[in-house]
Amino acid sequence: MTRKTLAVIFSGAAALALASAAAAVPLDAQPGAWKVTVSTTRNGKSIGEPKVSTTCITRDQLDNLSDKLAKPRSTQSEECTRASFDQTATTVDWKYQCKGEYTIYTIGSLKFDSPTHYSGTMKTGSITGGQTVDTVSTIDAVRTGECTGNEPPAGSQ
Repeated sequence: MTRKTLAVIFSGAAALALASAAAAVPLDAQPGAWKVTVSTTRNGKSIGEPKVSTTCITRDQLDNLSDKLAKPRSTQSEECTRASFDQTATTVDWKYQCKGEYTIYTIGSLKFDSPTHYSGTMKTGSITGGQTVDTVSTIDAVRTGECTGNEPPAGSQ
């Protein structure tokens, strides 16, 4: 799998971590600066240290995430579609599929235990050159305060 493809997958993780459907119940989450920690394993083995980033999530993004963040990411070599999406006030569950140079699927689930904290998992599987690669990312995020303007926007990392 190329670095470009992995970058698309992991930048999509940040966007998907807060995705919602237009007609869904509003997500019980506060806008502001969020510190997101992602620990990843590939085929059962840890991939380095957890990655920590901070992103700014606005009220508009929380209210319109389907339009702003939840669109499937596609590249010149892959076409991605959302297979399913469910949201409640405290949970977000989704499935994506990508076909093309690589066959990729993503299944994610997040649980907001408060308006300022969520945790979840994102499982991504790919078939490349006849080999299957399974990646599991464990996500933990906490709101750290108001946006300062120094954080990158959600989904841009």
